[in-house]
Amino acid sequence: MPVARLQSIEVQLFGRYRDTLEGSSLTIDLPAGATVGDLIAGLHSRYPGCLPSRPSVAVNMKLATDSVVVAASDQVALIPAVAGG
Repeated sequence: MPVARLQSIEVQLFGRYRDTLEGSSLTIDLPAGATVGDLIAGLHSRYPGCLPSRPSVAVNMKLATDSVVVAASDQVALIPAVAGG
């Protein structure tokens, strides 16, 4: 049975995510072909209770849906909710 290759995804953190997770970025290992949804699930497992159920994620500076595939070469960021008025 073939072993899934892992890729290291670096995730940039901003605002409250930077404060909560105590850093400007983190790295998470995911199988090749993983999606934003897989990334979010991995983050929820690694940091339970620290993120909303569906945080906004940008891949290569564009908001991404759960089905977008992420690669180690992508620029990935968690985008905190902002309020304005």
